[in-house]
Amino acid sequence: MKKIILLIFLFIGAKNFAQTNGITYQAVILNPQGQQLPGVNNPNAFLVSKDICMLFKFVDEYSNVEYQEVIQTKTDEFGMVNLIIGSGSQTAGYASSFDEIVWNAVSKKLIVAVNTNGSCSSFTEISNQPFNSVPTAFFAKNAENVTGVVPIENGGTNAVTVLGAKTNLGLENVDNTTDLNKPISTASKLALNLKEDAINKSSDGSFASNSDVKFPTEKATKTYVDASSSSNSLVLNNEISRATTVENTIATNLVSETERATLAESANASAITTETNRATLAEATKEDAVNKSTDGTLISNSDLKFPTEKATKTYVDVNIATSNSITQTLLNAKAPLESPTFTGTPFAPTPAAGTATTQIATTNFVTSAIADMSANTSTNFVDLTTNQTIAGTKIFTSDATINGVTVGRGKFNENSNTAVGLGALEANAGYANTGIGRGTLALNDSGNGNTVLGYIALSKNVSGGDNVSIGGLSLLNNISGSQNTAIGNRADVSFDGITNSVAIGANAIVTASNTIQLGSDGSGSYTAVTNVNTSAIITATGYKTPSGTASQYLMANGSVSTGAAPVREVADEISATATQNSFMLTQTPSINSKVKMYVNGIRISNAAYSWIGTTLTYIPANNGSYSLSVNDRIQFDYFINE
Repeated sequence: MKKIILLIFLFIGAKNFAQTNGITYQAVILNPQGQQLPGVNNPNAFLVSKDICMLFKFVDEYSNVEYQEVIQTKTDEFGMVNLIIGSGSQTAGYASSFDEIVWNAVSKKLIVAVNTNGSCSSFTEISNQPFNSVPTAFFAKNAENVTGVVPIENGGTNAVTVLGAKTNLGLENVDNTTDLNKPISTASKLALNLKEDAINKSSDGSFASNSDVKFPTEKATKTYVDASSSSNSLVLNNEISRATTVENTIATNLVSETERATLAESANASAITTETNRATLAEATKEDAVNKSTDGTLISNSDLKFPTEKATKTYVDVNIATSNSITQTLLNAKAPLESPTFTGTPFAPTPAAGTATTQIATTNFVTSAIADMSANTSTNFVDLTTNQTIAGTKIFTSDATINGVTVGRGKFNENSNTAVGLGALEANAGYANTGIGRGTLALNDSGNGNTVLGYIALSKNVSGGDNVSIGGLSLLNNISGSQNTAIGNRADVSFDGITNSVAIGANAIVTASNTIQLGSDGSGSYTAVTNVNTSAIITATGYKTPSGTASQYLMANGSVSTGAAPVREVADEISATATQNSFMLTQTPSINSKVKMYVNGIRISNAAYSWIGTTLTYIPANNGSYSLSVNDRIQFDYFINE
């Protein structure tokens, strides 16, 4: 356990006058976080002026809590607490109060724990020690008045005079004058051992002795810390000197940079002059804007002026409109050379058979060529009405329909999908789906990775993925379920939403996720599968029957058994009376249970006792003729049926 608390125990004794009964307790509490100091941290700092909770627990010789209480208090400026054990709030223990604790010669333990945040919700145990010194005042409550001479072994002095009593008890040196010879109590010794000797107080601010015994005063500590801090001034001066040197270096570098920039600017000025000369030469090759002419008659006929676009168009339009060599009427009767449109029935010469030029092909030429190719079986011509063998790869850019069967990718037309059959994947928007058969995956939208074979198999699926459906009308109920496998006609899930299931066989219906259904359950017109045969070993984490319960067992022959009745162990403890031979057990032992008898923790022979029902008889003759004595601790261990 982490050391966070230093305790000084001062059990002064029990208060038993007009005050509340209790035991004085004093301790110094250390701060679990320590104290931050310059140079080195102090791990033994006191937890001063802090609300804390203390827990005190008295445990008897059987490790049972006899009394437990919690006291809320606050440490003083020295981290110390002064408490009265017995004045707190009881939180546990079979004693009804602190006053009801039985104080006798039997040893007890005192457990002390602390909570340093004041919440009283959790505690750190700091002490677990035997509590051998019984408070005198409490023990005195159990004493009775006596007369006469009481022997020392019975708690007396074995004397009738004070001097005789002091001699018998070894206290002849105890008086009011010879203090040096007076004995002191163990508690006082413990308390004094935990105190610091005043001679060890040191006012040396240099800590030159470096001692683990001496402890410095506050002034000495301050002197040492101040001296340590002054050493930091030297470090600071060194840093200032280093920074000054760096600044001088930067100034030198700045001068060099200024010189470099001046040279670069001179080079830039030279480059600008060169560019200006180049631009001047380029501008000399341009036309002057003053020579632009807007005269549409071009009357000046100049080699210097240049007409605008509008002037050029005006000149051309006027000259074309007034020309008598080409008229619009003549042009209207002619066909253009590019993409002409003919009227009437145009005629052209028929090319010779086999001509393969850009000459215009007449209808006569085309008809003859088709007839020749159809009659020639060695050509690659495809006849739509004649049986032919088609070789080579034919590429279709969309789904193809062959005798009413659609072959392709479905609506999405994505290369990871395959659709074969009318309506297969006709609404699909998912990936990696395969549908073979009419209407397979017809409504699939976002489902991915489905594989389907059979008439309208998985046709209602919309978003389910990674399903396998083989067989007509299989997995019709699945809409959003995933990772289901159905093999067989009408093999299905009983409702949508089931996942990770397997249905194998005609009309095999799965009723829950993560299950396997082998064959039909007998519903509808299908016969139920009654037996599954295999020559292999079946390994599973569990086996179930439809009518089985959690308290039954499945036998190897298929029957169900409730198994053996559960038992529970019982331990009876009794304090014997003198020569007691008959005892009553608290429970009836199981018929198969053996009762074990212990005398003062030692098991005795089975022949030394017998029992019938709850009555047990001790037989001293079979146990070395030992007769039980008063307060002998008797224990019986046995099992009972639940």
